[in-house]
Amino acid sequence: MKKIDLSKYDYELPKERIAQYPLADRSQSKLLVASAKERSIKHLKFNDLVELLPLSSHLFINVTKVIPARLNLMKKTGGRAELLLLEPFSECKDYEVAMRACSPLVWRCIVGGRRIKPCDVLTDPNAIDSGVESFKAEIIEVNNKEVIVEISWKPWQVAFAEILSKLGRTPLPPYICREAIESDRTSYQTVYSKYDGSVAAPTAGLHFTRKILSQIEAKGINISELTLHVGAGTFLPIANDNFQKHVMHSELFSVTLDMVQSLYNSLVERKKIVATGTTTMRTLESLYWLGVKVWNGYKLTGDVLINQSEPYSLKSRSSLLSPISAVNILLAEMRKSNLGKIIGKTQLFIVPGYEIKFVDALITNYHVPKSTLILLVAAFLGGDFWKEVYREALDNGYRFLSYGDASLLLRF
Repeated sequence: MKKIDLSKYDYELPKERIAQYPLADRSQSKLLVASAKERSIKHLKFNDLVELLPLSSHLFINVTKVIPARLNLMKKTGGRAELLLLEPFSECKDYEVAMRACSPLVWRCIVGGRRIKPCDVLTDPNAIDSGVESFKAEIIEVNNKEVIVEISWKPWQVAFAEILSKLGRTPLPPYICREAIESDRTSYQTVYSKYDGSVAAPTAGLHFTRKILSQIEAKGINISELTLHVGAGTFLPIANDNFQKHVMHSELFSVTLDMVQSLYNSLVERKKIVATGTTTMRTLESLYWLGVKVWNGYKLTGDVLINQSEPYSLKSRSSLLSPISAVNILLAEMRKSNLGKIIGKTQLFIVPGYEIKFVDALITNYHVPKSTLILLVAAFLGGDFWKEVYREALDNGYRFLSYGDASLLLRF
């Protein structure tokens, strides 16, 4: 991984440009279309996307679902505490299984509150009013702001997903300076969300409506689904100017055999691969490196992980393996191991100098300065073109971050 001056990926983002609420009509978001090849930029609306996508393209979407992961609780002393659920703390990797499980459960969380220590029991004083007999979270382990918590409730046979729907709040990002309201449960969720597990929305997908998706399909463009559960780490800044010391957050992803096959078919047919959001792009690109690892003897039957350094340490060996070959190897291993689905974690860190393997077009919002996502956008567009894109967006009144406007970034 080459050295990068992080200060070159900074820009001034006025607070008033950070969208605090969504638009009433998702499809009316502004859409900046930027071609890296032509160095051109134009301004449209998101509902123009249907006409912009080539017939020979393949759209990939992340169907993760944001869970109401923020819980307002109380200590025995009467002091307030807050839990932000991060992930199940168990051998079970499947969030869907964890969300269907009954009491008790153990989760890894971020805690807010003073003097939280092991054996503290946090309760929800409003549980009964919300239709839950009782709810408590016992602190098992504390590591700074992260805690391991055993969560239990009554009636115990009710699934955790139902309990959260009654007691939890939408986990809005820290730069949205307001409390979550009821409408956020819908607006901070893609219309195609399916599988519980994210604590942040895959925000590029927030602009889609069912009508736009139907129009894309009617045009004859394939739409394929994958899942990456977005973690709270997506909001972590790169704290050290030496970005190589930054520990990239890992996120759980899931892809089916049919999805991998559809990717292979489109690569063979030379279709344009369109990723809806950075989460979708990171998942797709992770599949290439998973194919490289399988080529080098890696088995998919254990804990599947792409760590942040592997794309750079494996670079010399991967030069012999084309993207099509990597996916073909992955397909063969899935069939050999009788796997209908791969569930794993990725820490893929895409920075300038990274060679994009699959993705030709990226739909994405506008990101925080000096963040991992800015580095990804810069890597995708090449050179300093990202600066022109962001300058144009700022000069033309675009709304930024999660509830903000969109861009369609093209490498063709």
